[in-house]
Amino acid sequence: MDGNGIDVWHGSDTDRGLDAIMCIVDLMKRYSEIKLLINCTEKEKAQVCQAHCETEFTKGILIRRER
Repeated sequence: MDGNGIDVWHGSDTDRGLDAIMCIVDLMKRYSEIKLLINCTEKEKAQVCQAHCETEFTKGILIRRER
């Protein structure tokens, strides 16, 4: 939605593949977007969540892939 394509967070775990997406809503900029999480550890997923929920106007939800 921001016109810059899909963002990808690439983590340090080599065996996980695409196992989660982060859905982001920015109320100030009035847009939403999806970010792909590839090869991310649980700690890295938590860092991604924290990075996208820092302000009261930007929130996100992490959706994990069932295996």
